[in-house]
Amino acid sequence: MLISPQSEWNRGSGPPLSEVKGDDEGRGSPALRNQRERQRLINELSTLKWQLISELASPKSDPSIQIYQALWAEMIEAGLSIQQLGVLTLLARGPTRVSDVGTALNLRAPSTTGLLNRLEKKKLIERFHDPGDRRTVLCRLTPLGEGWITFLTGNMTRRIDELVNALSVQQIETLLDALRLLYVSSEQ
Repeated sequence: MLISPQSEWNRGSGPPLSEVKGDDEGRGSPALRNQRERQRLINELSTLKWQLISELASPKSDPSIQIYQALWAEMIEAGLSIQQLGVLTLLARGPTRVSDVGTALNLRAPSTTGLLNRLEKKKLIERFHDPGDRRTVLCRLTPLGEGWITFLTGNMTRRIDELVNALSVQQIETLLDALRLLYVSSEQ
């Protein structure tokens, strides 16, 4: 179920613009005006994000838009859950400690073990002892797991490329500037 952009603020992005206190004529301190403008932009970004998600999930006749649905169908057919996909995506970066997998997915040790057991049974991952510290157990993708990640990311990359190719040069530059800001923000 998709969550509407109006309910998004309940998860921490702040109240809707209509609930930001201040006078309607734009008076008030510069800090308050800046806060209202920032909140307006965050609300607009949230709305656009949900519109894009809805567009990608819509059953239009355009085959490129159906990539998202095909992806889900492939995941369901393979018996992969969202958490399992999260593990595969994490392990695509390289071998990872089992405890770090649990931390990244906000899971307790028994849940992490069960999740990894299911992926290991499907031959998508393997666990092994760290050669430098035999007490540490690492996990990594198997060639089959790498194939799944390549398939899934290839489809999503192709779809994003199609969307970007429809943009003007100026729009692409604006998108790049925004993505660079998000990237820098994520590293702090």
